Amino acid sequence: MYKKIIYFPYLLFCLAFFFSCKKDHTNKVPVADAGSPISITPPEDAVTLKGTGTDADGQIISYLWSQVSGPNTPTIATPSSANTVVSGFNTGTYVFQLMVVDNQGATGVDTVSVLVNPSPIDSLTLTDADAGYFDLTFAGNSSLDYTDPQSPGLDAAAWSWNGLPDILRGSLSFDLSKLPQHIIIQSAKLNLYSDPTPNNGNLVDANYGSDNSISIQRITSTWSMSSGWFSQPTTSTQDQVIITHTDQPRLDLIGIDVTPMVTAMYAGSNYGFFFRLVNENENTSRLFCGVRHADASKHPSLKVVFKYN
Repeated sequence: MYKKIIYFPYLLFCLAFFFSCKKDHTNKVPVADAGSPISITPPEDAVTLKGTGTDADGQIISYLWSQVSGPNTPTIATPSSANTVVSGFNTGTYVFQLMVVDNQGATGVDTVSVLVNPSPIDSLTLTDADAGYFDLTFAGNSSLDYTDPQSPGLDAAAWSWNGLPDILRGSLSFDLSKLPQHIIIQSAKLNLYSDPTPNNGNLVDANYGSDNSISIQRITSTWSMSSGWFSQPTTSTQDQVIITHTDQPRLDLIGIDVTPMVTAMYAGSNYGFFFRLVNENENTSRLFCGVRHADASKHPSLKVVFKYN
């Protein structure tokens, strides 16, 4: 009887010790922290997700970032790192999840939101102050080249020179590389200013003739300041702009809508604009100021309004 009394308390002690040890060795779930909410506005196009993980009874051995929701699927650069860059967003709200795994295989998760604000509208005015700008008036006829790379004018005309026909066709190119990358062009407006001191035509009126309407077209091949009448670039009539006749001796053309042409130039090859009389009848002119004109305020300009993509 005495042995049984001793044995029973001993058994209770062993059972208590066993369950106590078992409880102490239950793995605790790790805690993930995906960081604070993030907000960006274009042109900013990437964020860095900064995650952490803690484990009360072990250590974190791996991380995994994944996207839970969002308008599109951006690129997670290093999903298995605690910190990773994510890029390629559209406007809207995204949710990303961080999972952490401890050394005993337990997992913890947390999420973080990324708000991508709508793209702001911005603009840039391109002028001859940009190194990539140049203009040239091609001048000549079927047998002669009158092109003068030093001419201050930028002209579209049909006249005569020493009794011979002289056709003038203007060309100009702006440096579109000044525009930021990854934008959507909202509008592009070209400004041309009538020449107050013309060197061609009747030497008095910038605009002359019974039909001095002109067409502005996109240039589709290379040209340079050393080009001449017999090496004029090719052009496209697609999205061309027709400027109607005017009886006014001078008329500045402000805000010519060339959006489709500039959009095509920005997306592909940019060779600039080419303009000529719609009907190249003698004694007709539409004369503008070029980059070499003495009045810099009348030099051509191009205003591009855009938003970031």
